[in-house]
Amino acid sequence: MSEAPIVAIQDVSKIANARKLFTRFSFGIFAKEKIGVIGPNGSGKSSLIKILAGIEDPDEGQRTLQNNKTVGYVPQETEFPEQLTAEEYFSWALRRTPLPRDEVPVQTAIALNLLQIEPRTLLSQLSGGWKKRVAIMGELLKKPDVLFLDEPTNHLDFEGIRWLEKELRQFKGAFALISHDRSFLEKSCNRMIEINPRYREGYFSCQGNYSLFLQQRDDYLISLQQYEQSLANKVRREVAWLRQGVKARTTKSKSRIAKAFELQEELQETRTQLKSQKSKIEFSESEKNRKKLVEIKELSYDIGDKELFKDFNFNLRKKDRVALIGPNGCGKSTLLRLISNKIQPTTGEVIISKDLNVVYFEQDRSSLNPNANLLENLCETGDHVIFQGRSIHVASYAKRFLFNEKHSHLPVSRLSGGEQARLLIAKLMLQPADILLLDEPTNDLDIETMEVFAESLLNFEGAVVLVSHDRYFIDQICDQFLSIEFPDCQIFASLRQWEADQAQKSAKKKADEKEKQGKESNQKLSNENNKKKFKPKRMSYKDKREWEQMENKILVAEDALSEWKSKVEDPSVASSPDDLKEAFAKMSEAQSLVDQLYERWAELEKQQDPR
Repeated sequence: MSEAPIVAIQDVSKIANARKLFTRFSFGIFAKEKIGVIGPNGSGKSSLIKILAGIEDPDEGQRTLQNNKTVGYVPQETEFPEQLTAEEYFSWALRRTPLPRDEVPVQTAIALNLLQIEPRTLLSQLSGGWKKRVAIMGELLKKPDVLFLDEPTNHLDFEGIRWLEKELRQFKGAFALISHDRSFLEKSCNRMIEINPRYREGYFSCQGNYSLFLQQRDDYLISLQQYEQSLANKVRREVAWLRQGVKARTTKSKSRIAKAFELQEELQETRTQLKSQKSKIEFSESEKNRKKLVEIKELSYDIGDKELFKDFNFNLRKKDRVALIGPNGCGKSTLLRLISNKIQPTTGEVIISKDLNVVYFEQDRSSLNPNANLLENLCETGDHVIFQGRSIHVASYAKRFLFNEKHSHLPVSRLSGGEQARLLIAKLMLQPADILLLDEPTNDLDIETMEVFAESLLNFEGAVVLVSHDRYFIDQICDQFLSIEFPDCQIFASLRQWEADQAQKSAKKKADEKEKQGKESNQKLSNENNKKKFKPKRMSYKDKREWEQMENKILVAEDALSEWKSKVEDPSVASSPDDLKEAFAKMSEAQSLVDQLYERWAELEKQQDPR
């Protein structure tokens, strides 16, 4: 590109946890670029965007940001002060922009309306998904020139991911985000970059979406493989020449000997680029042979005053692949805990076939000891583990999951999120299983590991019950999609079928709300008309004329109010801050007019003849 990048790094090097992440790394982000950052766990993706965002300093090299340009940053995990409200947070964010102070309350109200969140909501009490939405909205309000997002889809449900996709489509600045959600990358990005030490520059970049990136990377690796074969032939010839014992007396001989060693080094570097390491994920089935594994009968479950399930029935059989889908807080994780017998139903029963082995991947990874090192988490005593009936040294077993000696003695708390996820999978694989209960297992996993993970689940002979908001992943694995939506739970044959059903329900809900508003408005007018009929009036001619016209004026005003309310809720309007601001202002004006007309009607009633 001819123009200068908004933000760039030059010859940057970074070491973290005694590991070299990248060396002499140079990279820039240009206006309107929408960059998806991928790469193996531990390759330095989070460190890279922190350096680009100015959150961390590189060990070597420099970062440059164009004058008067601003950046925004949303980390993987977001926490808010205990007493901070949504209204206070958005007001705080807006006061850090050039926005006129009198506009701050208006824009704050618009942000709250877009998220459908109450102003006094305490952010510390929100779920992880809602915290992520609020944090992203806070940065969007600042309208940075470049926005950095680290795993923004983690904790978001399907509705939240669609909301984020829409916001990013409308965002006018550039952004760079880390994600392993392939559907999200496909829809949101116009440039892809894979961080991987196997590439000479430390990364491979492609202009285009994720599918185009895959095609271009494959083309590159094919051409690299062809070059490697050609180079290998040259090296073989030069090695044969060297073995002849040619004396390095002439300048020509010296030059050829030096060139032969250079070719050998280049061949080794090319082979390193072609080498791709993948985790070896293979779950062990138990030897039990039962078709029906779990039977759920008339199950109900309450948390305090909230009822999650009512008279729920479900059977889980061998080789079932079930995805649990629904909004955050609907009870997906609760159902996994009920099936695993970690909690008991309020009423009804969960019948698990005798002596079944249930393996549970918990979302919070609480079964990992953060203070113990990697090997100690895999093997609490001794130095060998039993995998599929064979005794294996724990360090060798760890290598199956791409953990080397540098990882082995690190406390688990110092591993990346993706490395912790791999470690938990490795730990669970040591247990023979009839049922795999997986609660958000793909969070933080890199794409290559997810591909191997998906293949392992497809080959697993037992049953899988899976919670994940990675649409590509669950569509690839599951053949049943259990929608949890109180009071009814419904099974769909595909994710697309469920999404179509959700769209239909959403359209019906909007139509019902509009009809309800119309009925309430008509009832209000009818009540006022009845009052008018039974109370004779003592009015001036002018007031009488105003009275007679009042009903029509109120109807017209309420129609206008309803129209502006619909526009505020319209996604095409809500996606444009300027259009939404105008619609919000017009809606407020229309509401004020309706209120004034009803007040005037009350005044005119007081003039009625008391006889």
